[in-house]
Amino acid sequence: MKAPKAKPAEKAAKPKKSELRRESILKHALALFDMHGFANTSLDDIARETGIKREAIYYYFKDRAEILLCIIRPQTRSLVDGLEAVVKSGADSTTKLYEAIRNHLERFDRHCLEMTISLRDVYLDDAKEVRREMDKIWRQYESMWTQIVAEGQASGQFAQVGDPKMVAFAILGMCNWLARWYDPRKSVSVEELIETYFSMLAYGLVKKSDAKAIGGPALAAKRGKPSERPRLTAASGRRASR
Repeated sequence: MKAPKAKPAEKAAKPKKSELRRESILKHALALFDMHGFANTSLDDIARETGIKREAIYYYFKDRAEILLCIIRPQTRSLVDGLEAVVKSGADSTTKLYEAIRNHLERFDRHCLEMTISLRDVYLDDAKEVRREMDKIWRQYESMWTQIVAEGQASGQFAQVGDPKMVAFAILGMCNWLARWYDPRKSVSVEELIETYFSMLAYGLVKKSDAKAIGGPALAAKRGKPSERPRLTAASGRRASR
């Protein structure tokens, strides 16, 4: 008895013309936002690069802000979801710190343009709609970073070098600065950056012996007692007394 003939594999459905047009608009907008910035890119510029009339863009997007949001939302959401998995992993605080850095920096390798635009252009005045949505996401992200630092300090794995929120913001500032200088085609690999950033945070730049010689009682007095040091307010990041 002959075996039944295998059914031919079904061909994947071709994307609709409207879907291709929408992706083309996003692709060209992404390149223009990266090259000129969101503020200096008009809908006319995007239409011209896409090869369509300006009026055609309104079939897919209501304005530039929606285009920007559609570009940066997926990667920003993925960034938060990745960190949430790290926080819930049950690993020790040092491992969480390493994985949190990896989660952040790897986005620059795979989706460099989207991450750069997200970190650079989201706070412009003419992107208030984008800022409202991104602010909620970034607050959640910053809160998880603060949690990692606080847990590490509470467990004794991290040094008590400052308020957990202040330390978390310092780490994020270091990581986010890649948006200003990193080019995956010319710069060092992201893997090397991950190792470098983690080593700086975990082991420091100054040798312990030298740090002790420099950071003696005189420097401690200059800094003041912990209770007298200024801190960052949770809401605005401005300095305030304890």
